[in-house]
Amino acid sequence: RSSAASDLFKRQRQHGEIILNKEKTIKTEYDFVYKRKLPTNENSFLALLDSMEVRFNRKDFLGVANIYDNDAEIMGGNTFVKGRMNLDNYWYDLGTNYGNTWNLESHWIKINDKNNTATQKGKSILTGKDGTQSIVEFILNWKKSISGWKIMKDIYW
Repeated sequence: RSSAASDLFKRQRQHGEIILNKEKTIKTEYDFVYKRKLPTNENSFLALLDSMEVRFNRKDFLGVANIYDNDAEIMGGNTFVKGRMNLDNYWYDLGTNYGNTWNLESHWIKINDKNNTATQKGKSILTGKDGTQSIVEFILNWKKSISGWKIMKDIYW
């Protein structure tokens, strides 16, 4: 395949059965097939924000934290959080001590398919148990990993 074709298709191994003769002797083997690569689009990231919002509002705070990479960072105001245990604690404490509902808006997304990264800007509205609101703008830096898109950096102001 040409390089242009390889940009559109990815080579994958596929298991299959082959009939070798009229007696229907079957041999199983792997063969390579080419499948069209599906480009990442803005809807992928809107769905991830929706997932974060739904998890938070269902009180699944560790589910929110799981959308972050193990080495991710959260920065804003006087907050700096890095690493899986700290991310888990941050979201659990925020949810159990303050948060009641969370709404997220996406303003724009820039996707770089070549290096599997994306940057997203948006707005977060966190309503506390007492009705007060924390409204901040944010930038999320995403990185595609084996387990899907994960947040690497979350910066808010």
